[in-house]
Amino acid sequence: MNEIDAAVPGIERLGLGRFQRCRSTGSAADARTPGCVAIVDVEFDGPDADRQRAWSDTVFEAMEGDPAPHPGLIPAHFHVSADGTRVLDYAEWESAGAHADAVGDEGDSSALPPR
Repeated sequence: MNEIDAAVPGIERLGLGRFQRCRSTGSAADARTPGCVAIVDVEFDGPDADRQRAWSDTVFEAMEGDPAPHPGLIPAHFHVSADGTRVLDYAEWESAGAHADAVGDEGDSSALPPR
């Protein structure tokens, strides 16, 4: 950790969270190099593994069902916390512009399912 602390001055460690990958989009054969990473961290009111899975499934299915998916998304990886209170989406994009184009006015998360 000393190397990370030296590389990132002022880093603040808030606690350790354990996550397990739930599902991913994209293909392992996709060799594009990400130019942007977008992270969505959703915290629920209390532990509920079924709610974590349902939230992830809803977002994943909406992405899969998009008739015009944005070509700039490389993969997206959904992770659920071991304590049942959080979902983390780690998405790689070709560029920050590609991500901004994809979310457009939805950047306020209003299109996400309720927590």
